[in-house]
This record gives sequence, structure tokens and C-alpha cells, in this order.
Amino acid sequence: AVHKKDGKSLLVIGKVEGVDELSDVEEYGMDDGLPMMVGDLLPSTKSSDIYFVGGSPSTPTSLYKWSYQDKQPAELLICSSSQTYDEDMISVPKQVEFPTTGD
Repeated sequence: AVHKKDGKSLLVIGKVEGVDELSDVEEYGMDDGLPMMVGDLLPSTKSSDIYFVGGSPSTPTSLYKWSYQDKQPAELLICSSSQTYDEDMISVPKQVEFPTTGD
């Protein structure tokens, strides 16, 4: 499963035991080799590889392969565009919070 935290995707992997039991739950993100945004997961039935659609502000939507055992950077398999951008030219969005009062 994937969930968002601070504007970034986190991949959640766990072991399903029974109908309502989940164990060995781990979260993976950019520090583990994933791109900033991850979705549309398709796990391999023969290995620890996961195929998914992902991207970032400077990378167009692409198809990736990543192994949760190796935790190496995700391998870009095919990209939706040949357009490239210099990382220094794209600003990465950051979540902004404004404190409020109960008034």
C-alpha cells in the first residue's frame, strides 16, 4: 500500500497472516531508493521486485522497478516523456502549515 506523508509517498509492506492480521510492517521512501511519488503497485510473484508508476517534480511520470530487499535506487523502465529538466531548475514543493486559533 502507499500513503502520503509531508507531500511524499511512502510504500508500506507487511506480511498478511489470516483475514485481519498484519505483521512485519515496514515503510519505504526516498531514502530507500524510491522516487518522490509512487502509485499503481504491481508486486512480482517470483521475486522481491515491485513495479509501479512514479515520478517527481523533475521527472515525468514513469514506470519503475524496485526491490524492497536490495533497497537500491528504483530502476526507471520507461518514461512518459523524453523531456528532461535540470534538477536546479525545478523547485520541490514543501507543505506549509499556518497556525490557527479556535476563534
